[in-house]
Amino acid sequence: SDPLLQISGGIHCVSPAWISCEGNGVCPPPPPVPPPASECVFETCTNNQESYNVAFLVDESGSVGYANYLTSLDFIQNMIENDINEVSQISILAFASTTDRVYHFSDSQDDQKAGALSALNA
Repeated sequence: SDPLLQISGGIHCVSPAWISCEGNGVCPPPPPVPPPASECVFETCTNNQESYNVAFLVDESGSVGYANYLTSLDFIQNMIENDINEVSQISILAFASTTDRVYHFSDSQDDQKAGALSALNA
């Protein structure tokens, strides 16, 4: 018997297909190549009023490269605009050889999203 499975109370952290494949050698067929097109549609959650402290850490070191740096800023902007609700607090820190505070949780008590986006685009 698997001691980790006993400790976890029978909870598997992997899929039953993986357990069957690894344990019994009975593996499912590989997925089709390319995978079928997905019909996923994501909508912004607008009714969540849980308040979170969301911190972003931006690597500005030269090893990241300019294109990857811009990609990380686009990601953060998208998260702020679409995934963080109005009651959450936002902080942005940038680092290279030193750490710079770009925007802090307490910088704007009126509109965290607008303040963070403004600091991000400065």
